[in-house]
Amino acid sequence: MSKVVFENLRYNAATMSFEATVAMNADGTQVKYACSLHAPLDTDYDVVTTGLMADARRQKASASPLRLLRSKVPHTQTIARSPQFADNSLWSSIGAMFRKDAA
Repeated sequence: MSKVVFENLRYNAATMSFEATVAMNADGTQVKYACSLHAPLDTDYDVVTTGLMADARRQKASASPLRLLRSKVPHTQTIARSPQFADNSLWSSIGAMFRKDAA
């Protein structure tokens, strides 16, 4: 049995549906699916989570290309990104683009 986590559960009033990222863990691999359930705002929580889980399982069965496969790094570990990825050459290029527009 895989662990299921609902991330960013929200109600989209424009589409009258619940939306969430459903993360499933199995064998050390985490897969996330963007799921939705068309239902009124006052729908019971158990009905919403069951519907979102069913959508994730449908996507899993169809091998949707939209799923995000995560590595086998435990979910609690994160790798900090360094701000040095945007180095001076990038900022110089961006500045040059704006200087051309102003001239």
